[in-house]
Amino acid sequence: MKRIYIYFLFLIILASCSQQFIHKTYIPTPPTINYIKDKDFQDLKIKGNFSIFETQYTKALNEKWGINSNLILNSGFGINAGLVKYKHFEKSYFEILSGIGYNFRKSIIERGLGFHILIASKYYHHNLQSEYLNYYLQPSYLFKLSKNCSFGFSINNNLVFFDKYQYMYTLENYQGSEEQYIFEADSVNENNILGLLIEPTITFKFSNSGKTSFFIQLGYTFNALYNISNYYLYRSYDEIPVFHFKHPNFRPWIINFGFQINLQKNNDNQNNQ
Repeated sequence: MKRIYIYFLFLIILASCSQQFIHKTYIPTPPTINYIKDKDFQDLKIKGNFSIFETQYTKALNEKWGINSNLILNSGFGINAGLVKYKHFEKSYFEILSGIGYNFRKSIIERGLGFHILIASKYYHHNLQSEYLNYYLQPSYLFKLSKNCSFGFSINNNLVFFDKYQYMYTLENYQGSEEQYIFEADSVNENNILGLLIEPTITFKFSNSGKTSFFIQLGYTFNALYNISNYYLYRSYDEIPVFHFKHPNFRPWIINFGFQINLQKNNDNQNNQ
């Protein structure tokens, strides 16, 4: 079983380094449920997908409070830190996580879209940069389905302030054709944008011992960016600028695979989940 966990961890690291997903100006990274078991608890969670790699450290301060920190690596980096208020019930667990974070992203990509998007006749280019602060409040509830399986639900309420929000891309025909033309072009160059993002997620957690476990995190992000003014989307077949409130560089789906390591020295009283 330990060998399976090692392979799983290697897959997360490999997937997070790939370029299969085009990097976005904002990528949802809601914290995983901490599930603090007692006053001596501490653990390290490693999670990611084809676009991000994230570590999350949790430590209990006492029987009611704990601390949490996240390091996020993508086409840049992000760091979050917060406090956890938690409470245990007979067959469930509740916590509220509150914290602040800073994120910076910068990415330049030029490539043909063949294998990934299944359109061999298009060429993609983008240049993006964003810098933002966020304050988040995330209540979570976890149910123990069995000795080795748990199900959790979280709602991350994320208030985001973009100091920079710059994005440009073009999508043109490919394969060296003489009929070169642009399918789409998009540009945003804004500062001081305030956004509210609601990120509900569900988490399935599996464990065979008190020391290790793995989990799957699935969710979606609902967003509202308040003061974007000069956003336009140009399509060659329209030949006119078209205003879209929901910016296409935003990736709403949340899909993460993770691995948890219990760092607590004395695990005699730990229950499997």
